[in-house]
Order: sequence, then C-alpha cells, then structure tokens
Amino acid sequence: MGLEIELKMRAGDVQQLEAELNRLGAVCRDQVDESDTYFDTADHNLRRADQGLRLRCETVTGCTEQRHILTHKGPRCGGQVKTRRETQVRVEDRGATFELLEALGYRIVLSFEKRRRYWELDDCVISIDRLPLLGTFLEIEGPSRAAVLARRKQLQLDRTPLIDATYADLLCQYLKAHDLKLERITFDDPNPHTTPLPGAAR
Repeated sequence: MGLEIELKMRAGDVQQLEAELNRLGAVCRDQVDESDTYFDTADHNLRRADQGLRLRCETVTGCTEQRHILTHKGPRCGGQVKTRRETQVRVEDRGATFELLEALGYRIVLSFEKRRRYWELDDCVISIDRLPLLGTFLEIEGPSRAAVLARRKQLQLDRTPLIDATYADLLCQYLKAHDLKLERITFDDPNPHTTPLPGAAR
C-alpha cells in the first residue's frame, strides 16, 4: 500500500506549458492511452465511503502490449493537496478480473478514455491529461505535499485553482448536469453512447 500525493488543475495553454517544462529541464517520458473502468456495489458503498475501485488498461504510444492495473483508492485526507492511500496490483487477464469483481458484488458504474503525456521534473511526475467532454488537465504527483506545491510554483501555476475532484467525479457531474445516462465515454464517438460494457449492470 502506498500514499498518493497529487494535485490537479486545468491545463490552460498546453504548448506554453510544455515549453515551460522544457525550459525547466523536465524530461518527457511516455505518452499513454488509458481506459479506466470504475466499479461499485449496487448501493454505491465505495462512493459513499469516498473510496474508488478501478481497472485501468494502459497502452504506450508505439507499443502493442497493454498493461492492466487494478487499483483501490482510500478516502481522501483534508488539505490543499489531495492525499489518499492507494493499493495497485497488475493483472494479466482483464476479462477474468471483470468476472472476479462481478462475483464479489461489484458492477461497472463508469468507463472512460484518457490520453496522458508524462513528464519528470525533479522528484515529481507531471502528467498532461486530455479527456473527452472535459478537456485538458495537469496533475503533479510527488513524494510529499511540499514537493508537489514546489513544482506547481516552479511552473508559475501557484495562482491556478486546484481541483479536488477525481476525473470520475468530474465526468459524473458533467453527465448529471447534461442529463446524460452513460456508462462509457470515448474519444471515437463525438456524441458519447450508452452501449453497456460487458458485465455492466442493466
């Protein structure tokens, strides 16, 4: 079990942001396509306890191999920087993992795609994320609250408002505001569809 320490903001001008990262000597790592599927009980016990259960499929640009990672996130601690306990396990069989979670009483509540570019700046990992419907965001993750706040200031973003909500929270808020009943949100369809995922509750 590890400790996730991160902050999130709107990305603004991505070209300007990446130019600043280059100027500061940040190293651009992988560009990754991610598909995140969130699970909960029928009574939404995880959401009510401020916990999350996610199965992520990652594909690095230029590679054919996919990685599947099952993650549990604990309740968020208070404070300016989002901090929570996180446990991750790499799994080999995505379909079997769906079946296992369903057998334990979990069902799919939301699935969405994300395109992420990773940068390393000193002791922190900075990701620039693009999501359908929501746009582009910046996340800074590091070993301590002080470290991520220092990188934020270094990027001259210390006046940019922080976002405490997760991407799943933000998408759920968007769907509710637009009266949409969706389970899967992708880049391919400009009008996100309601086609259920395999194993999703009807």
